[in-house]
Amino acid sequence: MADSIGMHDLTATIEAILLQRIANDSLRLPAQPAIAIKVRDALDRGDVQFGRLARMIAEDPLLAAEIVHAASAAAFGASHVTSLVAAMNRLGAVRLMRVVVEALARQLFTSKDPKIAAEFARILEHSVAVAKVSDGLGRAVDPAIVEDAFLVGLLHDLGKVVVANTLLAAEHSLPNLDRGRWRNDWLACTHRLQRKVGAVLAERWRLSPSLSSYLTLEDDFDAAAPRSAVNVVRLANAAVKLQGLTAGPADRDELVAIVEMGKLVCELDGDLVTEVVTEALPAAPAAPAVAAAR
Repeated sequence: MADSIGMHDLTATIEAILLQRIANDSLRLPAQPAIAIKVRDALDRGDVQFGRLARMIAEDPLLAAEIVHAASAAAFGASHVTSLVAAMNRLGAVRLMRVVVEALARQLFTSKDPKIAAEFARILEHSVAVAKVSDGLGRAVDPAIVEDAFLVGLLHDLGKVVVANTLLAAEHSLPNLDRGRWRNDWLACTHRLQRKVGAVLAERWRLSPSLSSYLTLEDDFDAAAPRSAVNVVRLANAAVKLQGLTAGPADRDELVAIVEMGKLVCELDGDLVTEVVTEALPAAPAAPAVAAAR
């Protein structure tokens, strides 16, 4: 059946179904990582009663472990903490929120399918890199947008989770599929749809309004708010892709143009952008690629 339809027609059909579900408000979304979402919401409300939050976090052992690990890091003297409350006190509300958001992203970008898991690992690596660069650039643009820029950078590819899992379900229903040809179409379809699906996720899960703006603006900068988290992340995303850390198609000339425009819009010096990228991605071999885009 798959051979007679053709790979392109198959992915086009799935794409049409997904778009129709978005239009009808019937798109099936993944379950929220419940504990991480609850903790994030509490911190958003300014609830920093760490004793109460600790009891909530204890229901998610992996999240609890990540918080304790973060609090025992070298930045805090590398001394071990003996309780979850002590770990949270050491981190403080702002850093705790960041650890929770990072854990949320890791929980979302998982799959039992080895192929999807490998793709998700690349997406997550790219997203973490964009978040780190967004953090550094955000500090130079406006300290007030740093946390928002970090979150948008980390979750900007969230829509790929839904698209990829929908395509995975289709793949499993077609055992005679040509896996090699299918993978190329699978990646292209995921890239085309992830923004639209991500915008739906951002709205339903009450994520940052900046994330919704980033996804709905496509590849444009926000001229109405030049020194915004949206523009910082747009610049960071292109800069990270220039280092080869990308989970989708990338046109070098287009990326260089985006970096140039981003520096103008955000009023950032090219040397500073290069410095931030180098510090955030110390293992990146192509830091001169950003410098060349000054």
